[in-house]
Amino acid sequence: MQRSLADVDAIHKDRAGTSAVTPSDALRGVILDAARAGRPTWPVLRGLEVPRLELVPIDVPYGDGRAYMPPGEASLIDARLVLHNDALLALDTNHGIALSRAYANSTAGAQLRALAPAALRDVCGYPLEDRSPESPSVCGYLKFSDKRAAARAVTRGRNLWPKLAAWPWWALNPKGGRLPDEWWTQPRVSEAFAVWRSG
Repeated sequence: MQRSLADVDAIHKDRAGTSAVTPSDALRGVILDAARAGRPTWPVLRGLEVPRLELVPIDVPYGDGRAYMPPGEASLIDARLVLHNDALLALDTNHGIALSRAYANSTAGAQLRALAPAALRDVCGYPLEDRSPESPSVCGYLKFSDKRAAARAVTRGRNLWPKLAAWPWWALNPKGGRLPDEWWTQPRVSEAFAVWRSG
């Protein structure tokens, strides 16, 4: 599969002409629409899903264009080494029994609880704490007691998401960690999202 960056850019402009990958509730809606159309996602909360990358762009040392490859078995092996089996099963199936079992296990439950704050912060663009009553935040949405607890959960989630080949984390930092400032402006991010969205 070969696409130019111009093609990817054209795929990824919304009606207002802004990048479709800017963190917001609008991005959340784009992801949900793509999920309903059959694109693979990781369910996080009701109404919040994260793209599950099947192909990622790689640099090709010859010719024009880009090549796209699966994130690889390494990602799945990483996930199995880091995430508890019950957490992986719950994410993979989104089945009530699997979710109940995962939340009953302290390790698996803690891992699942760390994924949502990172997704709200990075995909939806929510601040850690409330700025105004009508503006959602990670603390308010997930009922964290304080900003520090929410920040710790976001950090844990940012370290777990790349192990699942989840966008945008895998596209930027496969080993995990904080995303760079204005990460959504990087071509690799929009390119990986465009490939995921278009299948």
